Amino acid sequence: MNRHDETDHELCRRASAGDREAFRVLVERHHAVVWRVALAAVRDEHVAADLSQDVFLRFLRRLREGGESPDSVEGFLVTATANAARDEIRRRSRRPTVSIDSAADVVAPDRHVSDPFRDASVVAGLLPEALLRLSEERRVLVTLRDVKGEAYEAIARRVRLPLGTVKSRIHRARLQLRDLLTEAVERARAADREV
Repeated sequence: MNRHDETDHELCRRASAGDREAFRVLVERHHAVVWRVALAAVRDEHVAADLSQDVFLRFLRRLREGGESPDSVEGFLVTATANAARDEIRRRSRRPTVSIDSAADVVAPDRHVSDPFRDASVVAGLLPEALLRLSEERRVLVTLRDVKGEAYEAIARRVRLPLGTVKSRIHRARLQLRDLLTEAVERARAADREV
């Protein structure tokens, strides 16, 4: 049997026993989705690469310390990536920085009014938190469709659900995600008005 044909569960079992090749296959299989989730959240390729590496190292540590293989390796990695990205965004917000735009605001303070809806980086920063508030099933389905770009039919086969069910669940997940992001953006707007 080719390693690439093995299930994630089998590869996790082998990796936990020290099989480096099995872990390499897991990384190869899931690195693209982990990197895309990280990049969508932090909007910086170098930071996304660092976060991705950290997520896989933590996952390897978990396996070697006797942690069980998660039911969905991809779901686990997406959640771990979203958590790591959220932590990175929080760390960044605590670090004082001065951008060119904010320096210009000192010179011309009424030049513009901040609008979180128009700032994609604000929405991207709120996305990991919103994703975490979805159920694991909804988070995995949205990730497969909207982050990995998988076809509905492929997702239906992967999760073993009828095509119509997959489409409706993704639709409901997107609606919930939209509502969560809208609430978060409104909170950001309110905080912006207070400043």
